[in-house]
Amino acid sequence: MSFQKLLAVLTVGLVVGCGDDETNPSAKALTISFQSVVGDEDFGCDQVFENIGTNASSLTITDNRLYISNIRVVDDAGVEHPLELAQDGVWQFEDVVLLDFEDGTGNCTNGNEPTNLQAVGTTSATSYAGVVFDLGIPESLNHSDSAIMPSPLNLTSMWWSWQGGYKFVRLEGSTSELDGWRLHLGSTACTGDPGSEISCSNKNRPEVRLDGPVDTDPILFDIADLLKSSDLSQDAGGAVGCMAGSDDPECAPLFETLGISGTQSAFRF
Repeated sequence: MSFQKLLAVLTVGLVVGCGDDETNPSAKALTISFQSVVGDEDFGCDQVFENIGTNASSLTITDNRLYISNIRVVDDAGVEHPLELAQDGVWQFEDVVLLDFEDGTGNCTNGNEPTNLQAVGTTSATSYAGVVFDLGIPESLNHSDSAIMPSPLNLTSMWWSWQGGYKFVRLEGSTSELDGWRLHLGSTACTGDPGSEISCSNKNRPEVRLDGPVDTDPILFDIADLLKSSDLSQDAGGAVGCMAGSDDPECAPLFETLGISGTQSAFRF
């Protein structure tokens, strides 16, 4: 069976089986939608985005995927309620969701046709004032072997190594001045061996906290805001762009807008 047919079958099963949680009668089905934008423009694999970063560079995006986890819905009283994810066998596993904004067309030649722009589950929240989630994969799953993990943790394109774990964010492209620019965010300064405990000094797993109508409006991943303090016209050292190195000068402004070392601004309603 092709991936597209398998996805269709699983999607039907998800819609049918994602009503109220029989084990928790107070839990209600909730779908949280996501969308990737570049400022005021919708993200697309066939577009060139202008005036990006501090030097107003042109940007062509070739990959745009990220993992989120530990999603909590915030009610009107400020109480956080976990979103218990539907285990769909494709995009969601345990409390991890892969958001895939690229569709494998145009410039996104390294991607695949299916996209995922939502997190689906149940929650005990009776009102929806906001949402909290982690950008990345939990430490308990981060150092798994992608060769034997179920989807969406089986993508080698989103995996670094046993020690490094997964790429929490894979955003790639080219600018008017730089070819092969990329942001690969993941844990760094990791020690340990397969089969033993692995510890990372730089977890790079920021918490995103948003106030807004999570049940009606999509959460926006704004690449222009992510890159607002980055100079995409030059690379001052290390890999072109940011590969999550603490000493890479291109990582510092990205760590700020992602919320690792500052107040995040890459996600909004």
